[in-house]
Amino acid sequence: DMMEREIRLAGFPKVTYYDAALGYTTNSNTISSGFVTVNSTDLIFEGDINEDGIVDVVEYRLNGTVLERSAVAKPGGVTAATPAFKTLAENVRSLAFTYFDSGGNSTGTAANVKRVTVDLNLSTNFVDPENRRLRTVSATTSALAKNL
Repeated sequence: DMMEREIRLAGFPKVTYYDAALGYTTNSNTISSGFVTVNSTDLIFEGDINEDGIVDVVEYRLNGTVLERSAVAKPGGVTAATPAFKTLAENVRSLAFTYFDSGGNSTGTAANVKRVTVDLNLSTNFVDPENRRLRTVSATTSALAKNL
């Protein structure tokens, strides 16, 4: 749920939300540039996810079998944000991000992404005593970035 909710805020707010007289650019920490990195196990985007007027740089990544998330304030200027990862889930068997453009076609170009599908598969730490297998759970969601 959190991933889907945050992905929907990618690209918010964009430069057209503000009066041009303010002089905001995509280097400002009040303007989101949308998706930054898009690959199968790492997603980085900008958006004001907590609606405090400061854009956040959000990253979800698979680090071995650990799903990690970082959400830090976007620094102004050309300085890159320094991620601060926290564990969201362990025992991740697989994580796959798939990206689509406005026509519904698969894309690997960050500037063209309008929708993201997330496929996540997890397992338990221990074998189930009855069937001697790890229990697994799978979740799939699709999120439309409304602001791009």
